[in-house]
Amino acid sequence: MSMKAFAVTEYKPAGDLSALKEVSLPKPTATSHDLLVKVKAVATNPIDYKVLANLGNPDAPFDKDGPLVVGWDASGVVEAVGEDTSLFKVGDEVFFAGDVHRPGCFAEYVLVDERIVGTKPKNVSWSQAAGEPLTVLTAWEGIADKLGITPDTTVAKKKVILITGGAGGVATAAIQIAKKVMGLTVIASSSRAETSAYVKEMGADYVVNHREKYAPQLASIGFEEGVDYVYHTSDLSEELFTEFTEILKPLGGLVSIWPAAKVDLFQMFWKSLSFHVVLMFTRPKLKNEESKRQHEIMTSLSKYMEAGTITPRENTTMALTVDNLRKALEMQSTGKAIGKITLAFDE
Repeated sequence: MSMKAFAVTEYKPAGDLSALKEVSLPKPTATSHDLLVKVKAVATNPIDYKVLANLGNPDAPFDKDGPLVVGWDASGVVEAVGEDTSLFKVGDEVFFAGDVHRPGCFAEYVLVDERIVGTKPKNVSWSQAAGEPLTVLTAWEGIADKLGITPDTTVAKKKVILITGGAGGVATAAIQIAKKVMGLTVIASSSRAETSAYVKEMGADYVVNHREKYAPQLASIGFEEGVDYVYHTSDLSEELFTEFTEILKPLGGLVSIWPAAKVDLFQMFWKSLSFHVVLMFTRPKLKNEESKRQHEIMTSLSKYMEAGTITPRENTTMALTVDNLRKALEMQSTGKAIGKITLAFDE
């Protein structure tokens, strides 16, 4: 049997989606720990257009065995299960990010290891659910697993976190988790009126401008001594790294999701600061009990969404067609998207 998918057979520069086509591919078969999921909705992320551009090297020869399908945020229904599965059954409604080392979810069907899947929250739509996994996993792993913050503790309530990145996906996920789950005081960054309003809506206590120096702005809102944590959700530069080490309190921690800079770690020494990098795609490729941590996070996410603690961040939604997918990825590549962009298959 075959299935519809959206794929490329050549690389193009980031933002050029002309190679993206609707294609017919063999429908995959579930084995081992895999679930075969009939996709109901997907969401876009920066990783999509980056992979389509061969991570910044679009002139390289296309080295895939067949069409390249990206997309690592989806919701859908389990249609078949592998022989080693135990967490889900046929008919279950699920949501997940998936594994960047495997074909993505911009297709009618996708295989995903059950150990990185969660049960879809009952109170949200297919597209709203699809908009959450990748960014929430990234934010949660950084806040809980790297910085070691636990939910709503007395210690957490005395701590302050600066979350950069405006109204982007990881930033807005981190704001909700830090504020509504962990109980931290949250300072978010933005540079536009509409993004400032959005991060406040997500739960930020204060907003600063990431196009200006942080220290004077923090002092102006009562944080002369700095912050306990920084979660940086865009490209890390040498200059920003230095600025973050200056505003972090002793024993504080810095998390980066794209540490694309050579930095002097000795700047952290005299304050005993910690530096963490997060890539949520590390756990899926391990295919072991460590991978199952993502199932645990997704299970918690589902419960928090059903309780209304974490709310959907879907801001733009469209039917899943090749033209709309191109449009969504073009919007994503501008770096100015607010919230999540989702697309759903017509029923």
